[in-house]
Amino acid sequence: WNKGAADLFGYSEYETMGCFLYELIPLEKDKLVECRRTRRETVTYIAGSGQKLHCEILYTPIMTTKGEKLGIAVLARDISEELQLKKNLKQQKQHLSDIFDFAPIGIYHVNMEGSVTSANSEYAWMLGYESSRAVVEQVGDFAGQTFFEPEKAEEFMFAIYEAEEVSRFRCQIKRKDGSYVWGLCYAKATYDESGRMNGFNGFTIDISETV
Repeated sequence: WNKGAADLFGYSEYETMGCFLYELIPLEKDKLVECRRTRRETVTYIAGSGQKLHCEILYTPIMTTKGEKLGIAVLARDISEELQLKKNLKQQKQHLSDIFDFAPIGIYHVNMEGSVTSANSEYAWMLGYESSRAVVEQVGDFAGQTFFEPEKAEEFMFAIYEAEEVSRFRCQIKRKDGSYVWGLCYAKATYDESGRMNGFNGFTIDISETV
């Protein structure tokens, strides 16, 4: 029972002497007694301070060369902060997802093959598709399918691949039915873990009413 255990569970080494292990850590007696192989558990308990903590416990049997069980070795660590960080990250992802879904501008991502890999509902509406999923499934040639004027498509794609970003690019956005809306486009390259460009994020504002 080292200092780390004392800090985690609130008992000094002196206080643990002669106690059953299941009285000191939040694991059931049967699990410890019947343990025949290494196990891992995540438990929640109330510390001596009254604080609610989350702990990851790894416990394994101590065996003789003859296969006799001598006892249990336990490793434990406080994962409360780690779980809180994961919770915060999940909330942040949800916030970003909400922004993506309800933003009043078209948002999308295109990979290096020219396929739209994600799109929000506003972009789907702008292109005349019934859903974001339909855009992802049906738009495999971004330049050819979303620009009304081929020369504008070439200009846009050249800019994104050479300068790695596009800003305030005014053009006609081609809709599925062959009509168009006027759009003000922005785009910025994205990169993989090795730093290689793997596509770009795009943002399009419908400016038809101002043209």
